[in-house]
Amino acid sequence: MQTRSNASLINSFNSVLHPDNNLFFVPYQTYHRRQVHHTLLNRHNNKRQHPLCVDQALQDLQYLFPSATVHACNKLDMSVDVAKTFANVPKFAEDGSNYTIFSTRITLAIRAAKGSFALTCVPNPVQQDEVEKDEQLLNAIVSLLPDKVFRKFLKKDKTFVMLEALKAHYDIKSTASVAITEAHLFMIECKNDKHFDKTLDEIEQTKERLDDLGHAINDASYISAIVKATPKAFQSIIDSSTNAIDTYNLINPVAPRRLTPTMLLTALREGHSKHNLLNP
Repeated sequence: MQTRSNASLINSFNSVLHPDNNLFFVPYQTYHRRQVHHTLLNRHNNKRQHPLCVDQALQDLQYLFPSATVHACNKLDMSVDVAKTFANVPKFAEDGSNYTIFSTRITLAIRAAKGSFALTCVPNPVQQDEVEKDEQLLNAIVSLLPDKVFRKFLKKDKTFVMLEALKAHYDIKSTASVAITEAHLFMIECKNDKHFDKTLDEIEQTKERLDDLGHAINDASYISAIVKATPKAFQSIIDSSTNAIDTYNLINPVAPRRLTPTMLLTALREGHSKHNLLNP
């Protein structure tokens, strides 16, 4: 039904003018009938062809308006490429707590999508490719913003302008969050030996929050926070772990090892489990 309607509209002009070479072509209905006949013939010959309506529409458009169709396909390809590069970028947190890592991922995605110009300026209105690329990039960024955040930046209609607005609003908050979170890490303490595992959970979660904020603390500082939060009942586990590493390094000076936060956390969790079994 849709094909007949389209054909009747087009055939009312009797023939179609090819925009590229000024040659008159046969009426659209004649063209489309040939395509249908070709498809039926292939089916009769058991050829594995499953033409889609979209494919047929593209063929028809390409016949009628070659230049416009190529432009539309290129724009679609651009949209798909941008979508792929943004696929692994995390959603922006409503409170802006992951701004640093979000900003870093966005920057990498924009570069991968060949839109580096958008990191330093708005698109040149004369360059249509830049304008279209910028629209695709902005759309990808906006799709990662919660509604509450997006409402604050509704009027930011260029990628560079949007990035600068996000930076101005959330970068300062991110710096303050890092300071508060890092201070909290070194203030964690265990008030009940039986619940030491909960303390270890809090330590790891706080460390992960710092990572999300884009702030890395070295292993020595992380271990210091763990040791500080460990109650006396489990201090012997820390001593044993440290002594084991020291002994190994004396025997193997060529390939020394070091105590890592992961090793220490694992030993403490195992020690806590045994402690609770022996002290129900």
